[in-house]
Amino acid sequence: TATGISMGSWNNKSFWVYDNPPEGWPDQVRANCDGKGLFGSEGVPVTAYFICHVWDAEGDTFMTRGDLDPATWSGTWTFVKGTGKFEGVTGGGTWTPGPQFQGGSDVLSFISSVEVPN
Repeated sequence: TATGISMGSWNNKSFWVYDNPPEGWPDQVRANCDGKGLFGSEGVPVTAYFICHVWDAEGDTFMTRGDLDPATWSGTWTFVKGTGKFEGVTGGGTWTPGPQFQGGSDVLSFISSVEVPN
């Protein structure tokens, strides 16, 4: 474009593993995340946002949304809504990139504060 800024989209299907999950929370879930961002002429993000649909083995599901701080390649995230055991859950946190593996697989670390209703 004339400004050197372009829009990009991506999709990520992933497997999330929780260390020390809250009581009643699964230690593994699947996620499908979609994102959009604005990128400079060098492919460096100017801003980016994502939303993830997450589900466990029992079919309970929740959605999260988050963003990217291009200065640090990290960001924040928050719960949107959930069903079943995830209904009424609130919280969020931060995420940071971890190692990237051969083939482009990434590891992301999430620091979370989650409130699970009784």
